[in-house]
Amino acid sequence: MIIVQQLAAKVLNPDLVKASMSGPIGIMQMIFELSDQGLGKFLYIVALINAAVGAFNIIPFPALDGARLLVLAIGGLRGRELDYKKEALVHQVGLFVLLAVVLLVTFLDVQRLIAGVPLTQ
Repeated sequence: MIIVQQLAAKVLNPDLVKASMSGPIGIMQMIFELSDQGLGKFLYIVALINAAVGAFNIIPFPALDGARLLVLAIGGLRGRELDYKKEALVHQVGLFVLLAVVLLVTFLDVQRLIAGVPLTQ
């Protein structure tokens, strides 16, 4: 249990999370920085981004496809569907949280861009 706590403390370190997050602006900056390294590197990054978006989308968080799959699974196990109004409210709150995170990450990307900090090294 202590090992899990130590690992979680390292992985969830706010400075590490802040340094490793990138939104659309940061992704485009990284692609631009890697553009002179050849087509293979470009295709690798595009494939990596595609896989990351797909993996993120199946997380069971409201407003993502994973949450919808979870709701359908729970409804199937219960034998009846969940109330669609309550489900819609949960997804709406989740969407607002996701949009807030996108705005925060975009703000951090703009700060990093203005400071001239490269994303690739």
